Order: sequence, then structure tokens, then C-alpha cells
Amino acid sequence: MSAARTDIAKYFGRGARPSDKLLVNWDGFDQLEKEDAVDFYAGKTWVDLYRHLRSLKGALFGADYRLEEWAVLTPGAQKYYLLAFLEYLLESIEEANPDAQFVSDLFFWLNEATRIQGVAFFNLEEKKVLRRIAIYTREVVNKNAGFEEWQDDIAENINRFLRFI
Repeated sequence: MSAARTDIAKYFGRGARPSDKLLVNWDGFDQLEKEDAVDFYAGKTWVDLYRHLRSLKGALFGADYRLEEWAVLTPGAQKYYLLAFLEYLLESIEEANPDAQFVSDLFFWLNEATRIQGVAFFNLEEKKVLRRIAIYTREVVNKNAGFEEWQDDIAENINRFLRFI
């Protein structure tokens, strides 16, 4: 999956960290989630988010992934921080004890963000990268016993996401 990591870095997490003012669109919708998103993401780089995700390894059900807050960020901020989520995904699925809840949650929220933002949210090249990662993840999940309890949820979330992109 090293080619995917190269593509992830090419299409996501590029540029400077989004300014705190550009993290969310204060349009009157999802105000509480947007306040939580600003509280968490303000001042953080994608590397900070990646470190946060790695600190959750071994957490009990309901880990603090901050995906719900990610889903209300502006599209530019979402793409910037997506690098951390995708890197953590690839790292996690390659482990003996994968973070199956994260895998399921990530594809659920990717699906939600894509549905909310519309089919043009990701460009053609970004969609190719995400499709390849989703298909690879599904293959790994089907082969790794560490995903047994989450296999159906993960497959459903990946399949929903793939229908949008």
C-alpha cells in the first residue's frame, strides 16, 4: 500500500493548516457540532490529529476519533485532515489487533461527508485514491480475524461509501 500512501500525501493534507476562521461555515446548521469541531481542530495540524488518533490505540468502545466533528468542517479543512485519518486507517488495518471500530466509523463518516457535500466533493483523482483504499480495506478486513465482530458493519459502510464515489 506504499503507492496509496504516496497518493494520499499527494491529494490530502496539502498546504497550510486551515485557519481557525475557515474550519466551519457558520450557517446556522449543526451549531453544537461545529463549536465542538472548532474547539478540537483549532490550531491543530493533520500531524496533531494523527498523534491524537495513535494515542487512542487500545481504547474501549466509543473512542474519541473526532470524525463527527470532522464531518462538519469545510470541504478544504476536511480534505486537509483526511490525510491523518487515512494514514491511521492504513496503519491500523495492518496490525494484528486492528482498530475495527475506527475503520467502520471512518467509512461511515466518509459516506456522510460525501453525501452532504455532494458527488463533486472529491475530484476524479481523489476518488480513485479513496476507491482503491476502500477496496483494499475491504479485502484486508475479510482476511483478518481481528475484524470478525465488525466485518458486517465495515462492509456495509465501505459499500455505501463506494456507491457515492
